[in-house]
Amino acid sequence: MIVVCLHNAPPRLRGSLTRWLVQIAESTYVGQLSAREQERLHNHVAENLDAGAALFLTHREGHLSSRTIGPYPYAPIIRSGMLVSRKRRRKTPGQEASAPHARG
Repeated sequence: MIVVCLHNAPPRLRGSLTRWLVQIAESTYVGQLSAREQERLHNHVAENLDAGAALFLTHREGHLSSRTIGPYPYAPIIRSGMLVSRKRRRKTPGQEASAPHARG
């Protein structure tokens, strides 16, 4: 299973995703694709995203994974076995970029 969430994506990309996946909410798509099809879809989104961002969540063989393209405003983290999202902090001048992490 795959879930794709887009942020500031061009309309042509949102329309093309409906060829592979079902749109369940604005800029959110869900479907069942093989690993090869998921990779092709990821490449298609990366090539056509322009200045937007995308989040890919996949579930294969009991394993949940995530990938992002571009500056997606939320970071997926796993906490106590559940997937939750955390808003990324904006980088201010002179501040080092820090990746969100789970405490546990």
